[in-house]
Amino acid sequence: MAIYEGELRGIGGWLAFFLVTLGVISPASIVISVATLAADANVAASYGPQWGQLLALEWTVAGASVAGVWVAVWQFFTVKRWRTVRFPIGVLWLLALLTLVVEPLAVSLMTGMAYADMFAGAPGEFVRPLVYSSIWTAYLLKSERVANTYPLADPGDEVAEVFE
Repeated sequence: MAIYEGELRGIGGWLAFFLVTLGVISPASIVISVATLAADANVAASYGPQWGQLLALEWTVAGASVAGVWVAVWQFFTVKRWRTVRFPIGVLWLLALLTLVVEPLAVSLMTGMAYADMFAGAPGEFVRPLVYSSIWTAYLLKSERVANTYPLADPGDEVAEVFE
C-alpha cells in the first residue's frame, strides 16, 4: 500500500501504526476494559441498584467510541482528501473529552461520587488520552507522508471550478 517514488506517500510507516492503534488496539482495549468491569462482582456490589444504569452508560460510551474510531480509520482508506485528516483529529479529541469529562461526570452525577475521585486511584488514566491525542495530532499535521497522501487540494476540484 505504501508507495515510494522519491516522496513518502500511501498508508505505511507511522501512519499504518497509527491506524492499527486507533482501529484495532484502542477498540479492543475499550471493550476489554468494559467487559472486565462488567464481570467484576465487587464493583457491581459496590454500586448496588445503580449498577445496571452505570453498566448501560459504560457500554454506550464504549460503543460510540468504537464506532467513531472505525469511521475515522475507514475514511483513511477510502477518502484521499485533507478532510480525512481533520476528521480523525476531531475524533481523537472528542474521545479524550468523552473519557475525561462526559463519562466521569455522568458517573459522578449518577452515584454522587466526587468527580476528582474518579481519577484518584489511577492518575495515568487522566493523562493517557491527552498524551495520545497530542502526539497523533502533531504527527497527522506535520507528517510528509500524510500531507502527500491526503492533499489539501483535490485534483478534481480544478475541473469542477471550470464549470462553475
